Amino acid sequence: MNPSDGEILAMVGSADYNNAAIRGQINLTGVDPLGWRGVGSSFKVYTYAAALQAGLVTPASVLNDETGVIGGHTFSDWDGKHEGWITLRTALAQSRNLPALWTYGMEGGDRVVSLLHNLGVTATIQSPAGVATTLGPDAISMAEHLAAYSAFDNGGYRIGPHAVLKVTDATGKVLESFDPAAGRTQVISPELGYVMTDLLRGPVKLYLGDLGGKPVAGKSGTTEAYTGSIFIGYTPNLAIAASLASLMHIDAGATCNSGFAYLATNFPPSGWQCPTSVLFGENVGITVWKPFVEEYYKSHPWPAMWAQPAGVVTRQVCTYDGGYVTSGGVSEIFLKGIGEPNYPCGANPHAGQAPYVPPAATPAPAARPSPGASPPAH
Repeated sequence: MNPSDGEILAMVGSADYNNAAIRGQINLTGVDPLGWRGVGSSFKVYTYAAALQAGLVTPASVLNDETGVIGGHTFSDWDGKHEGWITLRTALAQSRNLPALWTYGMEGGDRVVSLLHNLGVTATIQSPAGVATTLGPDAISMAEHLAAYSAFDNGGYRIGPHAVLKVTDATGKVLESFDPAAGRTQVISPELGYVMTDLLRGPVKLYLGDLGGKPVAGKSGTTEAYTGSIFIGYTPNLAIAASLASLMHIDAGATCNSGFAYLATNFPPSGWQCPTSVLFGENVGITVWKPFVEEYYKSHPWPAMWAQPAGVVTRQVCTYDGGYVTSGGVSEIFLKGIGEPNYPCGANPHAGQAPYVPPAATPAPAARPSPGASPPAH
């Protein structure tokens, strides 16, 4: 997809359009509502974007990956581990569940769903108040999902996916044509888009090797019981979403009893959602998404890195709680004014954290007289 206007440059909707046995004429990219699927952790991007936009968190905010009981429900992650308290940047790069759940609960589902719809995703979210929404169980259009991500890429503009550029009659007269400017509405700030893009470079670097430091951003998603697996991301001039066809089942038949269907708790797996193996969104990124991007740019020049807007600033923060320091901290980017750290290091410890102890000042070395200098006068 062209992230600036939504033109669909290439689309593969099924493994075989002419295969009736797999209902190949259902477009699994989401252009056809029958092809809508859950998007897993790739939904977390909207949770964090809405919280950053509201100034509730910063990329340096320290989030809870320690407590798994939220609102009386117990949650865990794919590896069954807890990382303690980690920064938002780390939580998004590693796709940790608990920080996203706690953030979603803090900001409220209405804020997240409002942003989602403003970005162009039309799907109805079944339980906006439920924190598990941030884990992406709701079926949405892959094409709309990709177009929504494109707003982070293109300076904050909502676009819609367009598969048809023009329609002509038998004489060649143009009856209707695609206007790239139509419906291109600014829905988020360029600054928020830049910060989200910078954060989304983390998952690519962690799982796909950063493609040699090229301007690439993206996020994986794996739905419950491995019933769906997706990787979605972009460069400054190309947006791509991919899912493994082996997971995109379209037979609406009997209950599924194969693979990891027994792990599903929120729905009865049917032929529509029938996991056959453990395949994470990262597997899609490694085996489908990354090779496609690399092949594309063999015959196209890589674009320049995204330019940092003036409204995004770099500040020094401490790792203790993400508060500001004048020196000795780590560099992080922030939304100027609304999203900068507003407390000094040590002022915002999490529950049970040991008090902050400032690092001891290093004494300045005593001045030594240079050789041959006259002794000081008395």
